[in-house]
Amino acid sequence: KSPLSSKGVRKTLEKTRAGLFEVMAGAQSWRKVIVLLLASGCHVAAWVGGGAGLRSRFLRRATAMPLDSAQGSLPATQASSEEEMSPPLFEGSTSDLEEAPATEVLSVGAAPAPVSSVADWFRTMAASPAKVPLLAEKHAAGRAALAAHGVPSKTQEPWRHAPISLFFGDASLRHAGAASTSGSEELAGEVAGYLTDQASGAQLVFVDGRFSPELSDLSACGDMGQKGEGYVGSLSTLAEAAADGDENAGASLRRALKELDYLPEISYKADYRTRTGSAPLAALNQACFGDCAVIDVSASSELPGMVQVLFVSTGQGSIQHPRLVMCAGEGSELNLTQSYCSVGQDSRAFTNALTRLKLGEGATVRHNYLQETCGSHLFYESVSANVAEGGTHEVITFSTGADQTRINYDSFLDGPGAKDELEVVLLSSGRQFMDLHSSLTHAAPDTISRQQHRNVVADRAECVFKGRIRVDQIAQGTDSEQLCRSLLLADSARVTMMPSLEIIADQVKCSHGATVADLSAEELFYLQSRGFSKEEARALLIKAAVVAISCKLDCKKAQARIVEKIADITTRMVESTSGVYSSI
Repeated sequence: KSPLSSKGVRKTLEKTRAGLFEVMAGAQSWRKVIVLLLASGCHVAAWVGGGAGLRSRFLRRATAMPLDSAQGSLPATQASSEEEMSPPLFEGSTSDLEEAPATEVLSVGAAPAPVSSVADWFRTMAASPAKVPLLAEKHAAGRAALAAHGVPSKTQEPWRHAPISLFFGDASLRHAGAASTSGSEELAGEVAGYLTDQASGAQLVFVDGRFSPELSDLSACGDMGQKGEGYVGSLSTLAEAAADGDENAGASLRRALKELDYLPEISYKADYRTRTGSAPLAALNQACFGDCAVIDVSASSELPGMVQVLFVSTGQGSIQHPRLVMCAGEGSELNLTQSYCSVGQDSRAFTNALTRLKLGEGATVRHNYLQETCGSHLFYESVSANVAEGGTHEVITFSTGADQTRINYDSFLDGPGAKDELEVVLLSSGRQFMDLHSSLTHAAPDTISRQQHRNVVADRAECVFKGRIRVDQIAQGTDSEQLCRSLLLADSARVTMMPSLEIIADQVKCSHGATVADLSAEELFYLQSRGFSKEEARALLIKAAVVAISCKLDCKKAQARIVEKIADITTRMVESTSGVYSSI
């Protein structure tokens, strides 16, 4: 056993900015451990708490270590004025990395296999992308972007509160192949519960990142391309239609491929102090995705009441890279439901999704976003939107599933009168970790943004919200509101809220705030005095905290599942007095 396994060292390490998982996994290489600690700004002598013998042994190894011995040059202990520290990838490898043993791929259902560093995890995941000739250039660009922008680190502001070692510590994950069981009756039965009735005839289903024609229903969208009204379907099917000489399909394909080149915080220079941290995972998605949902609509498009895109994960220790591109032309209207779910007994998987939304002048998009994966799922999504003059983007987001969830939302209001409304509810219980970072940029005059965020945190769960609103100097007349409200339902629950405004213009109307509370004892007493049991009163108050947003969902099945989640939280609740709360 390594000396690092001593109880005192582990306990002390939990208080540092370095992750316990990385250090324990890197015990085979003392050099990597020391570099990790020095890079995180820890004082090595103060960190070691296992006695004089362990302290002297640790320091002897530290002083004997060359500065360039692990993962390229040793990062400075403080970030520079221009960039934060980020471990390089694919570059500067040294003998210490080259001599490390190859990662062993475990069988499905086995315990997660640790990797020696986050960079190793990204290198492993990016090494075997899907073999799609149409996307070869995209994959190469993604690998180049990943090498240039580095990997997440605790020293970076966007990842300061995230459990990086849990997100990027399982080397047994493998890329999901084509789903051979996509048409099975058992899978179809499980998927049917997540399909919205209002989207009948316009339902796109992807299984492990690959389009499933058997589970999809596009009967109401079949002649859109022939009429020149746009396209709803998969990128692979669109490419086949364009190859057959369909000019309308060719036009939609060119628009889709152009938007596929857009990567958040890579296609533009992001301020390292306020970025959402989308670049590494967006680059990984670009390097590995095998298919894409494409929605291309115009003002003349005749669509049913709703278009639904459902991404299904079959688990089995896979990593998939769902992709969605939506182009709403000038004056168009679209009602979109984007859903994520997982099926099967082995739900261990990693979803790394990327969504690109482009709204033209006067376009209106109503967007329902549902994250309902389950089990030991790890979920990451980056959503980026550009709204042109007079456009409106309304987003309703519910996240109830996955053990570890991170959602980044970047929106740019590029034209006068553009509007973005973002309403988010995170329901977390057990040991779930949910994190939402948002950035809304007002880049034109008279733009409007509204952001309502609700956290319901029970048991030992944790929620993080960091919301940023930026008002450029040109964006005079901006009207912006941001509010985060949190319910802490247990003493062990934790929530971190960081609302922020960055205003450069001088003629604006902006506000932001955050509140945190437990269920009101007076309200509970009132309901019990009217005949409700204590559990019923709690469930009613929790439901009241989110009903103002949940009632706007078009999917009745989703509303029912949200009520089930609230009931599950209520049955496992113990009386709470405080919980852990922090706001910056």
